[in-house]
Amino acid sequence: MLQETDYKQQFMEAFCSRYAKIANLLTHRFEPDEDQKLCNRLVHASVQLFSNENLTFKMVQNNNLLSIIVSALSDLISRTLIKVDHDTEDNVNSKSLFVVNCNHDIISHHRYWPVVSDFHNLLSHSKIARHFLGEAALIRRWMGILTHFTGMNKNNQHLIVHIPYESIVYHVRVQHRDRGILSHHDKPVISVYLSL
Repeated sequence: MLQETDYKQQFMEAFCSRYAKIANLLTHRFEPDEDQKLCNRLVHASVQLFSNENLTFKMVQNNNLLSIIVSALSDLISRTLIKVDHDTEDNVNSKSLFVVNCNHDIISHHRYWPVVSDFHNLLSHSKIARHFLGEAALIRRWMGILTHFTGMNKNNQHLIVHIPYESIVYHVRVQHRDRGILSHHDKPVISVYLSL
């Protein structure tokens, strides 16, 4: 059915209009197998829908698809935030920052990856990548999301029983820090900007 362009466009419009609600399902607690099934089903549908660059670009222009996906990702990440104190050198101007909590189910069970995958797939189309880079508000929103990953890897030395702790939480933190929320893509337009 997705070979039919008219049907695909109408289905895509319906999918985009409900994307925020679909992404919100990722915040609910499910059994681990159910988590994976939901994520896989979402990605299988969206990969087929977003593979056509011209149709997807039309959705970006007419239905604010990039904004919808960035907002969905922002909402997912905002649910994982914890407050940490950031001490300055003089401790006079210390601030509280909000960073990603790697222990949160959305992060530790990788529930965010379907939305990140969709965002990555959109940016793999050069027209859409250029459009994204021309939208200052979207760039600011994206950079706001990325700032929450800065400082999330605060490691305190644990004495005596540090090995069990590090095997669970430490490696998740290191994985997200080292690999980043998005893998770099081989398209030159985007890979330069994602590596900033």
